[in-house]
Amino acid sequence: MTFPGNSSEFFWLSDRDGFQHLYRYDYSGKLINQVTQGNWSVTRVEGSDAPQQTIYYTSTEASPLQRQLYSVRFDGSNEKRITTVSGNHRINMSPTATYFIDRYSRIVNELEVAYSEARDAGDLRAGIDPTRAARDLVALMDGLQIQWLLGDPSLNMAAAVEAHLRAQLVEPRS
Repeated sequence: MTFPGNSSEFFWLSDRDGFQHLYRYDYSGKLINQVTQGNWSVTRVEGSDAPQQTIYYTSTEASPLQRQLYSVRFDGSNEKRITTVSGNHRINMSPTATYFIDRYSRIVNELEVAYSEARDAGDLRAGIDPTRAARDLVALMDGLQIQWLLGDPSLNMAAAVEAHLRAQLVEPRS
């Protein structure tokens, strides 16, 4: 189940139509709508952006042998494929669903890492090495997890990660 922030709805993965798809419910348990449909399966919900009414998920829509990232509006409209390289994509989405790290592999190459924006929040800084940026983010998250384990009451992991990504990778809009 996925509970978008500041929303009175939740999303449930179910195979009630023979394929695993997303369904949107209100908090009383009433079905609002089937969000995804087709002869393929949603494999994982990666994030949601309640203000934009958008949910991000990986699925087998492109091929049963691949996992690609898609977005769709809460009402099921405007589905978009976000990852374009064939292969299996493992997504780490930022808490606000603005940015993501994409670790993907194909038969013809080893693991690759890419940093991308989920929606138009700014232009990526020129000359940034996405692989290095992804490694820096992993190191930052490891440090934040240690702080969390030590019980730092001032820690706001989501804000720290988002601030790091903006400062290192994105040019602000003017």
